[in-house]
Amino acid sequence: MPHSGMNWYHMDWPSGTVQGGQAITYSFWLPGSWDLFAIEVLMKTLNTAGTYVFTAKNAAAASVLSTASFDMVGSLVAATPTPLTLSGVPVAFGVREVLSLTLDSSDVLFDGTGIQIGLLARGH
Repeated sequence: MPHSGMNWYHMDWPSGTVQGGQAITYSFWLPGSWDLFAIEVLMKTLNTAGTYVFTAKNAAAASVLSTASFDMVGSLVAATPTPLTLSGVPVAFGVREVLSLTLDSSDVLFDGTGIQIGLLARGH
């Protein structure tokens, strides 16, 4: 689905941070208005203990996914990028409107190493 002027933004999540038993949120925006075309997630080593949930919300706290959240425990194949279904394509954002990405773990021993998130977005 490549479009002219679109870029993938990849990040390791949460780089070197112990996540066990807490939620970590990353906020993303562009200086102008922008469109989100895709989100994909990857977990190098699968988490098998507790719950591990990914959410993606706009400034109005509404999910930009087709569901309220994505189950990272039972839905992934190790080290394989998994595309998530958005609420619409593209999801439009206004000037500096924030996209909040949250990973929430219930397992206090989970370290979050090897989590990657990719965003396909285009600024206007």
